[in-house]
Amino acid sequence: MRGADVITGSERFGKYLRRLREGRHLSLEKVEELSHDHPERVTRSHLSRVENGGSLPTLPRLMTLSRLY
Repeated sequence: MRGADVITGSERFGKYLRRLREGRHLSLEKVEELSHDHPERVTRSHLSRVENGGSLPTLPRLMTLSRLY
C-alpha cells in the first residue's frame, strides 16, 4: 500500500514537466495553443493530469512537449 509521503514516478515526472513549463512562463492554455502546430496536440486537461501524476503522456505527446519546452 502506498503511504501519503511516497511520491510515485509519474508524480515526480509530472512535477518535472510543470517546472519546465512554468520556467518558460507558459500556461496550460498556451501549451495547448502552441501544440496545434505539431502532429500530436496536447490538451490542457491532459497536461494537467500528467503534471498531477494522474496520467503519463504518450511518446508522440512527449515529443511535442519536448519541442515546446
